[in-house]
Amino acid sequence: MRVCLIATNSFVDDPRAAVLAHQLTEAGHDAHLVASGPRPATPPSIPATFIPTAHPDGWGVIGRLIRKTQSPERRTRLHERALATAALKTGAILFHPTSAAAVPAARLAALAAKGAVARQPNWPSAEPRDLIDLAPSMPELSRPMRAGHPFHTPGQRRAASRPEPDRHQGRRIALAYRKTDSNPGKYLEAALRRAGMTIDLHTDAIDLGRLHPETEAVVFVEGPYPALDVRGTAPGIPVAFWVHHGEHHLAANLRLAERYRADLILLAHSWHLSHYFPKPVQRFPFGMPPDLFDGSRPLAERRFDVAMVGAYLRGGGPYPFRRELVASLERAFGPERTAFEENVSAARMAELYEDARIIPNEGGTRHFPITMRVLEAVGAGAVLVTQPIPGLDQILEAGVHYFEMTEDHVAQMRDLLADPARLQDVVDAARRHVATHHLYDHRVDELLDGLADITPGASSPPEPPTDPLSALIDRDVEVQRILVPAAGPALDLPGREVWTTDQVDDPAPATYEAVAVDGPTDASVLRAARRYIYGANASDALRTYLIEEQPHAQLDEAGDLTRIDLKAASYRAT
Repeated sequence: MRVCLIATNSFVDDPRAAVLAHQLTEAGHDAHLVASGPRPATPPSIPATFIPTAHPDGWGVIGRLIRKTQSPERRTRLHERALATAALKTGAILFHPTSAAAVPAARLAALAAKGAVARQPNWPSAEPRDLIDLAPSMPELSRPMRAGHPFHTPGQRRAASRPEPDRHQGRRIALAYRKTDSNPGKYLEAALRRAGMTIDLHTDAIDLGRLHPETEAVVFVEGPYPALDVRGTAPGIPVAFWVHHGEHHLAANLRLAERYRADLILLAHSWHLSHYFPKPVQRFPFGMPPDLFDGSRPLAERRFDVAMVGAYLRGGGPYPFRRELVASLERAFGPERTAFEENVSAARMAELYEDARIIPNEGGTRHFPITMRVLEAVGAGAVLVTQPIPGLDQILEAGVHYFEMTEDHVAQMRDLLADPARLQDVVDAARRHVATHHLYDHRVDELLDGLADITPGASSPPEPPTDPLSALIDRDVEVQRILVPAAGPALDLPGREVWTTDQVDDPAPATYEAVAVDGPTDASVLRAARRYIYGANASDALRTYLIEEQPHAQLDEAGDLTRIDLKAASYRAT
């Protein structure tokens, strides 16, 4: 697919833009760049057009007079049009702004091309050509290089069914994931077993060269880091990788798809990200685990009007609207009629939800997920009231199976609770629909159908970086943003953002996932690390830093290489 990156800043000096170009070209797309300013001395890695920031460009005295009379707003509009015109000439259908400032130009180009704008969730919307909104019903706008099975798209709605136990008796799959209480892999595993399949479970490492000879496929499930250790090769056996996070885990999941030798990507949500993957993508939403919920208790007999389980419901954290939502509902309905709990087990979540009438849902601002909470609420026999979620209309019907949250969500929920008969009708309709379309047992059949269409690719592992320090960093798949001193190591990590201290003014503490050094380094640079510090020939300086400022960190040394795990809170197995 022809893709155009649009930059209003210095593309060459922006590690985020360079990573984006790398990701899209690695996915097999024909990527072009349109950027502001003069052509740099160091050319970009992709074909590029550079647009002057002054319009008209040149024209001598007349041009200067025209430019002098322009307001800042008009100068901005003229430049956006010039960028959009150049972007159209590339023949692209998908336009990637590299910053929020480039979204308007990308929107103009997408409108003219009847294409789409691929943006970050926290940037302004590019309506009506915003890929986040368009991709669920128009998958061709975010297609990978090879299409997977078109489940959960407008053109492919599966007929209602009630999967029979043991229907796949005698079949065998290797399932690889870190087994935690919150990992949805456990629900897929249970459904595979209900279907009668033999499951070879791998929870830490897998040797593809030692699979059982009757193994039909290998299925990896995204989970807490560290990544599973994969050894050996398994030519002829298809490999699937179930991805269930959005943008904030995208870079790591692209690396995992390569390390796990995936032939098929199963994408739980955020379907606008499909084009980042070089392999076929199949939509594979979360399901409802029937072994966890009964859901038959009538709403009238339930204790709580509103309940929700999730992270960062109070205090700080990355979900400001979630905290506002919880606070407003607690004020409106009182502590006796609400239940909001953090860090609970799946069993406790089910207990709360089956004693609640309404479950509110929001997914945060870092991505737009069809969360597990969506079908958990339905399975528990509660009414789902959710923020609008792109793609949810491919699974449930608004107003029939759930309600979209309004701006005055307190008034909305009061009105709903005042009509218990209507609420019970919605619950019953949603449960009937999910029981015939969206159990994890249905996902098993979708998985097997998708795998049947896949031709296994090369099973050889990716080559690690040749530079020892880069290879050390590369092992931690989740590390994306790295700070190095201005005269520090030259890292061979093209899929990661590598920033130097001369690009960053006085980096604040704990603002980069990692810091990498190759000798004694000022402590202010080391403090910028949030999760890891990596060093080559720097052990003495790092030990001093640990003793003085990070006594609880874990130090690992191998020859001249040092890795320090700062034990920061993160998506890691404990």
